[in-house]
Amino acid sequence: MAIAGMLIAIIVLVVSFYILGPYGVCILLIILFGYTLSTYHRTKQIHEDIKEIKNKLGLLNEEEKMEMDMKNSEKEFEMSRKDPELELKINNEIEEELKNYINETEDKDNHTKK
Repeated sequence: MAIAGMLIAIIVLVVSFYILGPYGVCILLIILFGYTLSTYHRTKQIHEDIKEIKNKLGLLNEEEKMEMDMKNSEKEFEMSRKDPELELKINNEIEEELKNYINETEDKDNHTKK
């Protein structure tokens, strides 16, 4: 399959050079770059879909779970920028988490000083 692709690319290169002159090679390189970029984006999307499937099946490792949580938080944040009520809710949750963290660290400091 790779050999057939290389042969086709060589034939297209020769034909485009014959028809368009030196510009044919430039056009072919531009098309090749676009194709490579398209393949990269498609592969990235497939990778994200596989992560979603693994998440639904509960097969994610800790690093992937943290990554998914961060992406979900980013999506939620972007949505909150459009909805003031959701933004207020998220801000209240963050403040509550910070208060709990401060209380926990103060309790740990008090226990270590005694």
